[in-house]
Amino acid sequence: MCIFDDLVNYILSDKFISIWKELIVDKELYFKLNKKTKNVVFIYYNGIHILSLQYYKLPNYMVIKDVYKNEFTIDKLSKIVLEKKKEQDMENRHFEHWEDIYKYRYSALDKRVIFTELLYYYRTRVDLILADDISKKIIFIELKRLNNPDFGSGKAYRQIIRYNDFLKNNKNDIDEEMNEIIAVRKKLGLFELNNINRYEIESKPVSFIIECENIKKMEKHCIDYTNNYLDNISGLIYTNKMIKINTTKYNAKNKLYYEFWFI
Repeated sequence: MCIFDDLVNYILSDKFISIWKELIVDKELYFKLNKKTKNVVFIYYNGIHILSLQYYKLPNYMVIKDVYKNEFTIDKLSKIVLEKKKEQDMENRHFEHWEDIYKYRYSALDKRVIFTELLYYYRTRVDLILADDISKKIIFIELKRLNNPDFGSGKAYRQIIRYNDFLKNNKNDIDEEMNEIIAVRKKLGLFELNNINRYEIESKPVSFIIECENIKKMEKHCIDYTNNYLDNISGLIYTNKMIKINTTKYNAKNKLYYEFWFI
C-alpha cells in the first residue's frame, strides 16, 4: 500500500479523470507531490505555486485552493488556472528568479523529472531529480546561473560536495523513496519511462549551469570546475538562456552522458 493511494484513486476515478487529463497536457504547469502532504497536488507555473488540489477522504471530494486559502470547486479548475496564470504574468514576479523558472519550466516539459526542489530531512534541498535515459541512472541536479554570487563565495562548490556526501550516505533511503514517487507519477501520467526499476541512483550529482551567453566566462568557469571539483560531480552542463537546445556534457572518467532539452 502506498501513502498516495487515496489521492491517486480519486484522480483516476470517473469524477475527476477527464478534468485531470485536460489539466496535465498544459506544458506550462508542473505538478508536485510530497510525502508530507500526501493528499495534495501542488500546481506550479513558471516557478510560482499558484494552486493546490486538496483531496479529503471523508466525504471523498476534492477542492481547489489558491495560495490565499480561497477554495473553488473542481468544475472551475480550467478557469481558475487561466486566471492565476494571468495574475502571475501581470505581476512579473517570476522574471525575478530565473533559476526557479528553469527548474519548473524544465520539469513541466520533460516527464523524466521525478522531483523539483525536494527537501530531504530539512538538510539538503535538491533542485532537480531526473531519470536519465542514456546512463540508466537517477541523477540529482544542482542548477545555478553562471553569474550566481555563490560561485565567488565558494558556497556553490560546498553545496556540490554536500550533495555528494548526502547521496553517498543515504543511497538506500533515496532509492526506496524515488521508486515510490515514480510509481505514483506513472499512474497519474506525469512520468514517461517504463523501465525505471532497473535504474540506479547516480552516486554523484550533476552540476547544471544556465545563462551562459558569456563564452569566455563560461570557459574559465569550466576550467575551474574541471581542476577543482570534477571528482565531486558525475556531469557538468552549460546552456544558454531560453533557447531550445540539446546539450550534453560528460565526465571523462566514466563517460556518462546526460541529455537535456530547454525551451
